[in-house]
Amino acid sequence: MSGAVHGTSVNIYDHTEGSAITGTLSGKTLSLFHHGQRAPITVNLNAPHFSGFDFGTSSHFSGHVSGQTISLFDYDAGKYFQYSM
Repeated sequence: MSGAVHGTSVNIYDHTEGSAITGTLSGKTLSLFHHGQRAPITVNLNAPHFSGFDFGTSSHFSGHVSGQTISLFDYDAGKYFQYSM
């Protein structure tokens, strides 16, 4: 994945699925839409932690940010993923 945040607008590209993820930030809630899956994703921010729901997979996720590393637990997959910024 790659992307950018400008003000309250989010634009991400999911290279694995070949589709865009776009959205907006309002307060501590990030509302995204995965165009490839045609499904919304909500993320609740409470720095450095976050949690959310992926409507495409009907599953919850949670995680935290530490420096340049994002650790995410996907409840549907039942495992952790790590991403570098």
